[in-house]
Amino acid sequence: MFLICMRGWHWNQLKEIARYTLITCCRLSVPVMKRHANILSSGWRTLSKSLMKKPSVAIVMKSVPGTGKGTTVKPLLQILGQYAAHINGAGHISGRFNSILANKLLVFADEVTIHKPSEADRLKAIISEPTFNLERKGIDAEPMPNFARLIFASNSTQVLQAGIRERRYLVLEPSPEKAQSREYFDRLYSWLNDGGAAKLLWHLKGVDLSGFDPQRAPQTDALREEILLGLSGVELFLYGELINEPPFNGEVRLFAKDMVSRFVAWSLERGEKLKEPAARSLLGKSLAQMGLVKHGRPDRGNGVFYELPEVGVLQAAFARLIGMGGL
Repeated sequence: MFLICMRGWHWNQLKEIARYTLITCCRLSVPVMKRHANILSSGWRTLSKSLMKKPSVAIVMKSVPGTGKGTTVKPLLQILGQYAAHINGAGHISGRFNSILANKLLVFADEVTIHKPSEADRLKAIISEPTFNLERKGIDAEPMPNFARLIFASNSTQVLQAGIRERRYLVLEPSPEKAQSREYFDRLYSWLNDGGAAKLLWHLKGVDLSGFDPQRAPQTDALREEILLGLSGVELFLYGELINEPPFNGEVRLFAKDMVSRFVAWSLERGEKLKEPAARSLLGKSLAQMGLVKHGRPDRGNGVFYELPEVGVLQAAFARLIGMGGL
């Protein structure tokens, strides 16, 4: 199966790779860094132990150029040989013709930026579904078992079309600390060229997978950023209101008719025509999901209104609405 022989080695070199190439040192505490490195190591371990048990999570690395995203994946590609592929962009995976996925255990897509919601939806299905429709040029599509683990790399600020409550991606931001560092990469390539892939396989064969769940990824700060960048419609409108100083213009009582008017005007500024009944329905559902209680009646006084709690409570409620741990 594997095209290399295992070699015993010291773990220190890979720990350094995990630290600088995979984990954002400036944004994660040391315990969190270690936890993410262990998650990655366990995920790689499934390639050598549970080949037919496909995780439903893809890894995304986004950073400035030169941090070693592609170098990190190189030994995995060497380990898997013909059962792995390195491509540019996500089009060969999410496009009509997707033969690159056939008989692959790992596909590494470099320079990825997902622009269209339709492309994002196709990728989500490929990440999580046990089968996919294989289509080659001039040949009818046919169902095919899907064993491919996906790793994406990008230099873009926004890589995904992440939806609210996104759960299919482990998004990491490699530290720029060693970007373009000749000394660091000389040592790294020296390790890779001296049987690095074999040494990595040796380590992975000994990783304890007890307690590791390949179907769930932790929500990182980088994923939260992707979710916020991907907001649209009523969620984006409410987010804008919440980050204003003060939120909701400092109001403690929110009148529905005023909010609807602001939402309609905001939509028009963005080139989107939204009728008042639709705006009222969208706002009402979202505010109810945030736990805000509706008071009053449309035909009396100033109509329906909501009593606003303190800002921290509001922000926590909105974070739950979009599936995040906090703003």
